[in-house]
Order: sequence, then C-alpha cells, then structure tokens
Amino acid sequence: MGRPVVMVAASLLMLLVLAAVAYSEVPDRAGEPTSDTRYQGQNEASEGEHLPVQRVEGRLYFSVKDLERLGIQTEVDEEMGTVTIAEGALTLRLLRDAPVLSRNHRYLPVEATPLWKETKDVWIPVEVVEVGFNRPVKLDGSRAVVSEPSVEAVVPSEDAVFSHRNLNAEEMTDYLSFLSSPVPDAKVSTEWSHLPGAPRTYRNGTHEGLDYYTAASGRVIDTNTPVVAAADGIVVRVDHDYEEMSEEERNEWLEKAANHNGQTPPFIFDKMRGRSVWIQHEKGVLTRYVHLDRISSNLRLGDTVKQGDRLGYVGNSGTRDGVKGNDRGLHLHFDILIDEDWFWGKYTPEEGRQILEETLDQ
Repeated sequence: MGRPVVMVAASLLMLLVLAAVAYSEVPDRAGEPTSDTRYQGQNEASEGEHLPVQRVEGRLYFSVKDLERLGIQTEVDEEMGTVTIAEGALTLRLLRDAPVLSRNHRYLPVEATPLWKETKDVWIPVEVVEVGFNRPVKLDGSRAVVSEPSVEAVVPSEDAVFSHRNLNAEEMTDYLSFLSSPVPDAKVSTEWSHLPGAPRTYRNGTHEGLDYYTAASGRVIDTNTPVVAAADGIVVRVDHDYEEMSEEERNEWLEKAANHNGQTPPFIFDKMRGRSVWIQHEKGVLTRYVHLDRISSNLRLGDTVKQGDRLGYVGNSGTRDGVKGNDRGLHLHFDILIDEDWFWGKYTPEEGRQILEETLDQ
C-alpha cells in the first residue's frame, strides 16, 4: 500500500511543478521576480502581434528592434542619445537616461526612461507603446500581445505645430501672454548672460533659458525660495528620485559634450539640468524648472497644476556647485519651448528681453 501512495504523491508533485513553470512570471533581470498588477490575469493568448518582453525592477520593456514587427519605424541616435519611433501620423521621441516622452512635439505624462544596453540594443517601457500609440498590451507568459490602436490619437497638424516660427517679437509676446513669473516677486534678470542665447563656453554651447539669481532679479534667491507653475498645465516630468552626479562624472560628460561643434547632445544637456519639473501647457508651450533643490512632496507625474501652484524650491542641482555639495550658485533656470522648438534664436537679444519682460514681469 505504501509504494502506490508514494507514486501518486510524486505524480501530483510533478504536475504542480509543471503548472508553476507554465504560469511563472517574466523574470526580473535586476533580481527576484516582481509582480505587475497592471498585467496580472492577462495570460490568455489573444489576437495581435506577440513580442518578447523583459522585466527590470518591476517594469516591462520592449526592444526597439522588435517594434519593427508591428510596422513601427525606429531610429536610435547613439551619439545624441535619442530614440525616435513612428507609426502613421504619430512620432514619439525618448531621451537616454531621461523619464520623458513626446508625441508629435508635445509631452505626455509617461515615465519613459529607455534602457540603454552596452550591446547597442535599446529597450523602452511598454507604456510608451500603450499610451503613445494607443495600442493595448496584454501579457502572455514571457511575451506580450500588442493589439491594433484602440482609438485614434488626436494630434496637432504640422502647420499648427510650427506656426509660431513666423511670429515677430510683439506677436510672440502675445502668444506667451498666459505665462507668469516662476519665482514670486522676481524680475527678469538684468544680466545678458542670464538670458536665452547667451554663450556657455564650459560645454561649447548656448544657454537655452532664463536664470533667476539674487543679484539680478530683484529679490533674494536661496533654497527657501519657492518655484511656482508659470501657467495651468500637466506635469510631464517630476524628478523626486533624482541622484546628483559626482564631480568626476559631470566633468566627463562635459568633456564629451564639448566635442560636438557647439551642439551639446540632448541627453548630456539633460544631465546638466539636475532635479527638474516639466509642465506641458496649451498651444504647445512647455516650461522647465531646472536645478531644483527639492520638489513639493505631493507633486506627481500627470497632475494638473494651476498657475502659481508650488512645484518646489530653488537649488543648484546639476551644476558645478551642486555636484560639490555646497550652496553656491543657487538659481532657477527657467525654459520656455514651443513644440520642442527652442525659438529664441530668431530674435535679437533686445527682442528676447522684451518678450520675457512683457510676459513674465506683469
């Protein structure tokens, strides 16, 4: 009697082991398997293209190369650190080491940091395909089923995107008139070197935004100085988990940046911004609040903010002083872009100052 019972028990144990293997999760390449509740219970096969997925620290990723099986065009620029993927009328852009995603030049609230492999293979979060292309994704074992778009995305036409390029200084002032100062009671700097277009010799590049320092903005600027939303909008980046570079790392990146004929690679440029908050506004306007010391603890990706809402506090993160851990050089760097376009180059320094003063100092 004992031997048959043992054989039955052994058979049942083997069935349980096989069942566990069949329904095991996608392994986490960074450690133990991690659950992802957004995809649990979706193991049943369904119609659509099956793509392999990789789980890293609890998130699922697609290889950019595999997206071509969906009819998606892909381009990875190793030198500039950019990833461009396109399908039909939609074009998505990602940036190496940065949690941002733009669709047709306007940013979406998606944490989209790509994984940059040493093998020159780039992996992007599954959410990029889901949100960016409106393609439902379901997990099927170690692969994912990617369906056709659920709804057609509404995006601006190319004419609408680039209409601002024909505006003179007065018209641009009117275009940006809904903005206000990101630092309460501060004025546009009296120093030309703090304005868009000023040279930045340390990286052989150009200053993109407006700096608010104590000496030139009419008020004290320190780590207790609040930074507020310049207008209503959607938070599309919020760096709560920012980690400062070492001085050696920053110098290495700057050395690489200086060897590009004045065109700082975007992903290196982004590292120099330090702790940041980005807000997408109406009419394609994006504002960036850079070098922050800290960010308001209740601010989250995807939040709708109102003009004047507190985002964080002035700091020096990402700067040469920030990486040294001192409190020198405290300032807010404030960027204004329209549909990812740095438009200041078409205006004279005087016109640029006029636009900023008449927009922000009112």
